[in-house]
Amino acid sequence: MLTPGQWALAGLLGGIILLASCGGDDELDEYGPEHRAAFVEDCTTDDVGTQTCRCFYDRLTIEVPFDRFVELDEALREPDTATDLPEDIAVMATGCAAQNQRTDGG
Repeated sequence: MLTPGQWALAGLLGGIILLASCGGDDELDEYGPEHRAAFVEDCTTDDVGTQTCRCFYDRLTIEVPFDRFVELDEALREPDTATDLPEDIAVMATGCAAQNQRTDGG
C-alpha cells in the first residue's frame, strides 16, 4: 500500500510526464509565469494539489537549469525512459508532497 507521500509522488510524476505541454515549446528558453501556470495546471490532479505543484515548479526553477528541465521533459516522453526520474528530481517532488500534504488535503 502506498503512503500519502508516495501517492503524491506518483501524481507529480504524472505532472512531469505532462511537461510536454509546457516544456517542449521551441519558443520557451527559460522559466516564466506562463510556463509555471501550464506546469501547475498539468501537474494538479485529484491526488496532487496546486500547492504541491507550485512548490515543485518553484524548486525546479531554483535547482534545475532550464536546459536540464527541457532534457528531462524530452527523456520522459520516450516510452523506455518515462519512469526513470533522476533521484534529485524525485527528492524535490517528495519533499514538496510531504510539505504540502495538509494544505492539499492529504
